[in-house]
Amino acid sequence: HNFWIQSATPKFLVEELAKESRRSEHRLLQLEDCKISRDSLGIFEIGATPLPTLLFQSGYLTVTGYDTESKIFSLGYPNTEVRVALEKYLLEVLTTCSAVAIDQLAAELKASLISIDIEQFSRVLQRAFAHIPYSIQIPEEKFYHALLQMACSIAGLRAQSEYSTSHARID
Repeated sequence: HNFWIQSATPKFLVEELAKESRRSEHRLLQLEDCKISRDSLGIFEIGATPLPTLLFQSGYLTVTGYDTESKIFSLGYPNTEVRVALEKYLLEVLTTCSAVAIDQLAAELKASLISIDIEQFSRVLQRAFAHIPYSIQIPEEKFYHALLQMACSIAGLRAQSEYSTSHARID
């Protein structure tokens, strides 16, 4: 069970993620390899703290590397439990779906792939994406790409984005 998330999720973080002023920061949905400076890691003003800094300070991201030449830190998830929990919160905020609806989405996505029903898989995704308010939609492929990756992750599916081969990249 996800005990860390159930016992340690700060309410202020969930509220910050849901704020309209944070909507533009959701472009940072690919948090697996976030780059940030030492100065940015030390910002403590709620409302002015960048989302990666806030996630680092609350334990959702950890230092995964440091480039001594550029003096830039790499941040990533400390473990799978934290990654899945944060992705679920982000999907809740971005799709305005409840936690129960996100759990149902994950179950339906997994079931449709197990039964090799790609049409059902597409319908479930379309239903989820239909909940994204137009005011936060980003007309870029990477926005929906990140949402799809999060949905697969929450469903317990092992998915790889932008898989590179010797000939090209597979979306």
